[in-house]
Amino acid sequence: MKRIQGYVFLLVWSFLASACYAEERVSLSYLGLKFSVPAGVTAMGVNDDIFILRYGAEQGKRYLGFTQVEASPEYQCSVAELMRTVFGDLKNSSCDEQQRDAFVKVFASEGSHGKWERVAGDVFYSQLKGALYLFVLASDKKVIQIESDYLTKAQIKKVIGL
Repeated sequence: MKRIQGYVFLLVWSFLASACYAEERVSLSYLGLKFSVPAGVTAMGVNDDIFILRYGAEQGKRYLGFTQVEASPEYQCSVAELMRTVFGDLKNSSCDEQQRDAFVKVFASEGSHGKWERVAGDVFYSQLKGALYLFVLASDKKVIQIESDYLTKAQIKKVIGL
């Protein structure tokens, strides 16, 4: 009996110790997709169709934002095709060159940028001027942009399940 009590004690102690050191996360569903965001949200709201989580007292700082990139007739292609073209994943595209070039200039000409592959859909990222931008390709018609001014690449990868 003492041996079982010892195992139970070790099991409970191990669980409590791991819980104390585990990074707390909260599950978030946005437009039907699941994300794992850091706990400790101090404020949340919607601003110009962007769902924003704030992690500090100062407005406009330490945020994580989610928005859907809307299709536009000016693109002459789907949003997913535009993102694949902008980040160099697709060479031949029906996308309007001016629209493509405008996105390239903002998101893929400076700073660190690239692609992360996931089972649920590819993710293109761009890190510029103190912010990290992700474009999550959920389908040909649904692209979600995620933006943060304080999460590292490793931390934001956890948000999208990588």
